[in-house]
Amino acid sequence: MRVLVTGASGYLGSRLAAALHARGYDVVGVDREAPLVDEIDMRRMDLCDVDSLEGVLEGVDLVAHCASIHPWKPYTDADYIQCNVQGTWHLYECARRAGIDKVVLTSSIAAAGYSGIPPEEWPVPEETEHPLGEVYSFTKHAQEDAAKSFAAMHGVRTLALRPPAFMPSPGPVDTGSRLLGAYALVEDMVSAHLAAVEVLGDGREGPDAPEVFEAVNTTNALPYRPSDAALIGPGCDLLPLARRYWPFAADWLEQQGYQPGWLPIVYDLSKAKRLLGWEPRWSFPQWFEHRAQRDPVSGVPR
Repeated sequence: MRVLVTGASGYLGSRLAAALHARGYDVVGVDREAPLVDEIDMRRMDLCDVDSLEGVLEGVDLVAHCASIHPWKPYTDADYIQCNVQGTWHLYECARRAGIDKVVLTSSIAAAGYSGIPPEEWPVPEETEHPLGEVYSFTKHAQEDAAKSFAAMHGVRTLALRPPAFMPSPGPVDTGSRLLGAYALVEDMVSAHLAAVEVLGDGREGPDAPEVFEAVNTTNALPYRPSDAALIGPGCDLLPLARRYWPFAADWLEQQGYQPGWLPIVYDLSKAKRLLGWEPRWSFPQWFEHRAQRDPVSGVPR
C-alpha cells in the first residue's frame, strides 16, 4: 500500500512516515520544508499548490494528513486558515479526483471545543461539542467538516483522530506535569495513527467497521471522576489530584518544581479501543514508573 504522509517533516509526521516504512508501506512524504530522508520519497510542497499536489497523489492508496500548525508556535489567524482549512480542502479535493477514498486525519480534541467542559461530562465522548473559543479550534473543527462533506458527497472515508497536545516537553518535570492532564507522548500518537491506517487499509466490514466518517479520541488515560474536580486548585493546579492517585509521585513533582496549568479533562477512549484496538501506553503512572527505573539518580522515588 502506498501512503502519502502530509507534514512529513513535522514532529508527528516524520515519526509516522518512518514507522510506516518500517512496517513495509510504500511511503511518500510532503511538507513545506522537506529534508531528504533515507528510503522515503520526500517532496517539498504546499498543500495549497493544487498542481503539485495532484501530481504527488498518483498511485497513492491512503492519505495520512498530519500537516497542521498549532498554538505552540506563533502564527497569524490567516496562517491558520490557509494551512489548516484551505490546505485540507485542497487535499481532499485532489485526493477525490485521484480516486483516493481513505484518509487518516490528525484532528484534535480542540475540534469539539475544550473550554468550559463541566466535570459532570467526564469522560467526554466524541459526540460532545462545546464553544470553540479561538481560531485553532475553529480550524480543527473545519477540517472535520471538510472530511464530513467529502464523506457525504463522494464516499471518502476518514478516521479523524483527536489527540490532545503532544508537543515536545522541555524536561521530565514538565512532562509529568502535563500528563496529569490531557496530554500525550508522541509515541502514542504514532501508534494510534498506525492503527488507523491498518483499519482503513484492510477494508474491514461488519459491526466493528468504522462509519464513512469517524472522530476518535486518542488521549492519555486519566482516572479522575467528576467528584475529583473539587480538588483542583487555582490555575488548574492538579497536584491535589496527583496526591489522591499517586502520592509519592506528587511529592516528587512538588520537590522538582511542579507548575500548574494543564487541562484536567478526561476523555472517553472506548471508541479508540473498539474501532482501532488502541489504548495509550504512556499515561502518567506508566511514564513515572519508567522514569524511576531508567534514571534512579534523578530523585524519582523507587
